[in-house]
Amino acid sequence: MAIELITIDFWNTLFDSSNGDARKNHREETVKKEIKRMGVEIDDSEIERASEECWRVFDIIWRNEHRTPSTDELVHVVLNYLNIEHNQVLIERITNEYEEGVLHHPPLLLPGVKETIPLLAEQYTLAIVSDTAFSPGSILKKLLAQYNIEEYFAHYSFSDETGFSKPHPNTFSIVLNAANCMPMNAVHCGDIERTDIIGAKNYGMKAILYLGDIEGEMSKENPEQTSADAIAHTWDAIPDIIKTW
Repeated sequence: MAIELITIDFWNTLFDSSNGDARKNHREETVKKEIKRMGVEIDDSEIERASEECWRVFDIIWRNEHRTPSTDELVHVVLNYLNIEHNQVLIERITNEYEEGVLHHPPLLLPGVKETIPLLAEQYTLAIVSDTAFSPGSILKKLLAQYNIEEYFAHYSFSDETGFSKPHPNTFSIVLNAANCMPMNAVHCGDIERTDIIGAKNYGMKAILYLGDIEGEMSKENPEQTSADAIAHTWDAIPDIIKTW
């Protein structure tokens, strides 16, 4: 059956992870500043440990519950770890800075994305199926707009908006139902075997394992053997792969 819909992962598939340290520093400086506003001084090393605890909690929930914590949930983790008494105003201030940090310190489009996405959009419906962390889908859409590629995507499934993260089938069904597309007529492209590939294949879709971001951390966990239908190391290879199906 011919492919009608292509769903695409965001991180390490469309965008790299560059400026990650700057985003981390931005979050930690925000916590330090907001706590200091309350008249409390916290050592930098303690704030860094709170950040590590935040990621530890995120990882447990992401892997075991097939959802991603909201940004304000993660802010609660940080403040609770630091034993800081907090109110809704403080939570909102820090949450807003956490969410928008990706706009202040943006990642880069991976090579070939800018040229390939418009070509694919001429032949297929495109959608994003992505797990989120500190930056919700609403902010990631702004990033897509800044790079002038948002217009090519017809549907979105961001984990903070749907309540599900990959490999949960709902992450894919939400988009396929919106596009009125059967799984056999859809392909997902992403960099993580556990979430992108297993999730898509279990839902009955085809899957492309994208390995073009050599700096991607999560793809390092991928097993030697993939269950993907194809592997792409460059974006310009993806249209030719899909044409064969």
